[in-house]
Amino acid sequence: MEEVMNTDYADQNQATGPARGREPLFYVNVKLCDEIEIPQHEIQQEQISEYIPPPRGTSEIKDFDPLVHLELEPEKDEDEAEEEDDAENAEDDKAMAEPLYRQIIPKIEKYWLRMEPAENDYIEVIVRTFASGLDQIKSFERWSKHNDLTPYADALEEWDDIVGDTWEEPDSLNLDPKTWIQEDPLYLEQKEMVTRIISSAFSKIQDFLSRFSQMLEINWRNKQIDIDILTNDRLKNPIEGIKNTLRLFKYQNELFSSKLPKSADIGLIMLDSKSVRDKVQP
Repeated sequence: MEEVMNTDYADQNQATGPARGREPLFYVNVKLCDEIEIPQHEIQQEQISEYIPPPRGTSEIKDFDPLVHLELEPEKDEDEAEEEDDAENAEDDKAMAEPLYRQIIPKIEKYWLRMEPAENDYIEVIVRTFASGLDQIKSFERWSKHNDLTPYADALEEWDDIVGDTWEEPDSLNLDPKTWIQEDPLYLEQKEMVTRIISSAFSKIQDFLSRFSQMLEINWRNKQIDIDILTNDRLKNPIEGIKNTLRLFKYQNELFSSKLPKSADIGLIMLDSKSVRDKVQP
């Protein structure tokens, strides 16, 4: 049991599946809940650099952020056009000097990902199944003091041995195994033991889901992009802006395909994340 629970779920070889006899015992589906609004206190500001790709700079396509790097020229009145043209270079230099920031959410998976069934659901079902199993064992009937044996007991003489002091049929003819184990620590602490094992398994899932954080954050930012900006006449450097945006989406699609698994065997649990992957992939 310990060996199964401590399986290294980050092992790349797991793509071929677990060894026979070590298949996960439970199934959990990951659900995307991107309709949940992220609390403002979870949104942080991260400083980023101006996007300058080679050969002029060293920026990579993953560094391009449409929310920050796509800019519109200010609207110009005809009377002010000449004055603004003279000041355009000075304003560009000033803009280059101003720091750029983008929004990030380090723990976004805690808000947007839900596990079904949840941890408590499994704990309740397992404990309830134990109790149900004990009830099923009650189907074994007593062989002593059974009503079918009463005629034979009545035929006994006074000096014959009788099981028990009297021959009276009990309230229930079924055996109750609970009376045999009710003092055993395994029975008394069954819920605590189940909770400990299941909680350990689900904590590994939480660690695993942290790898979704980057992709969910990208998805969150992509939802805020106004695509119409690419067709706006006032878009600065429109050719470069459109090209960089398309290259970014292509990069994100390849990143999501390679980094987001459809499923993973994590100790006791088989995690199904296919629906999340399909929904967040650009």
